[in-house]
Amino acid sequence: MANRNVVFWGTALSVLFLDRITKLLILSYLPVNSSINLIPFVSLTHVTNTGTLFGLFKNAQWIFIVLAALVCAYVLWKYLSFKAWYVIPSALIFAGAFGNLVDRLLYSGVIDFIHVGFWPIFNVADSAISIAVVWLIVGEYVHAERNI
Repeated sequence: MANRNVVFWGTALSVLFLDRITKLLILSYLPVNSSINLIPFVSLTHVTNTGTLFGLFKNAQWIFIVLAALVCAYVLWKYLSFKAWYVIPSALIFAGAFGNLVDRLLYSGVIDFIHVGFWPIFNVADSAISIAVVWLIVGEYVHAERNI
């Protein structure tokens, strides 16, 4: 049980720290709607996203605040009973949802800044959630194959 707590909180707090520090650096050094090219097809582009993925549902802040809070509460309530291989992806989901929730409460939108090619601009919290979803899909497939 203690090991599960260490893994969950170590992962979640590391992601939250990285998310927060990168967003604070962007807020401090890169004006909104400006961009710095790093390498071809990759840039830092500071935007405030009031919607969700691909900028959909703009200005629906309270819906996203409630949903993020519910996701965080659910993960905290259930992570101790999740299968062992769910602990890290659940920590990633918690950290991502919480990081973006903080942005919505502080800035009325999510601070996004990583721009890769044609992909919508995203942040560390979004990356954590995406990695967790892929992890869970692959994990379910792998574990289902083992149980056949």
